[in-house]
Amino acid sequence: MGIGKRLRQARERAGLTQEELGKRIGVTGSAITNYEKETSHPREAVLYALMDALKVEPNFLFQDCVRVLKRDPEKVAPSGEDERQLLKKYRQLDEHGREMVDVTLDLEYRRIQKAREERRRIQNAIRHYTLRIARPEEEQRRYPVPFYENAASAGFGQWADTAYASEVVLVKKPPLGVSYIIPIIGNSMEPTYHDGDRIFVHVQPEIRPGEIGIFYMDGKEYVKELGEGELISHNPEYAPIVLTEDIRCQGLVLGICDQSYFARS
Repeated sequence: MGIGKRLRQARERAGLTQEELGKRIGVTGSAITNYEKETSHPREAVLYALMDALKVEPNFLFQDCVRVLKRDPEKVAPSGEDERQLLKKYRQLDEHGREMVDVTLDLEYRRIQKAREERRRIQNAIRHYTLRIARPEEEQRRYPVPFYENAASAGFGQWADTAYASEVVLVKKPPLGVSYIIPIIGNSMEPTYHDGDRIFVHVQPEIRPGEIGIFYMDGKEYVKELGEGELISHNPEYAPIVLTEDIRCQGLVLGICDQSYFARS
């Protein structure tokens, strides 16, 4: 059972649909579908949000992957004599045979590199998440976060202007990786986000199709779902917006900063 099936198992155990889980963490239901099918993998910030929303630890999600990764390919390298024999056989091959070996070697090398990267990602996720849950006293802390008053448009675009951040202090721990908070103006992202909602954003230069982000394009700022060559609204009254060469991703939306994050008067 891989991470996708573990995610689905945890979601169903929590009694959530894919759309409901996506709304909780600021991605679409189709993104959750892709995570569960393992056609795409959640980025680090989204992964932490998933673990929080589903109330699971990384050991639950990655237990099958960890068992596979214990078989470290670096520890089963051939001996010097084995390498000499392989080289001797390779030199006796004709051009076609060497080409076939080169193709296979390249494919296997990329597979091993991908496995090593996945292992590092899993180990980092487990280490970082363990550090988070090992400090319950942090729940009593205050969390200052930059806040931009210039709203991002959930509509036809908000003209971008020089923006200066003030600072808001939260009493509840925000999503891991949050860079700033920004309000939304417009209703094109309903029912996922509404006019006046404040959203958490993690600054990053690109996101994956199916994820919701903040975009700058042709002098305007948008909050939209990234599609294939277009920005997608969740409100069916709004048509997709075709991407231009001026498109720039400014960050990934992590979720809504609701009133529970602020001190009650």
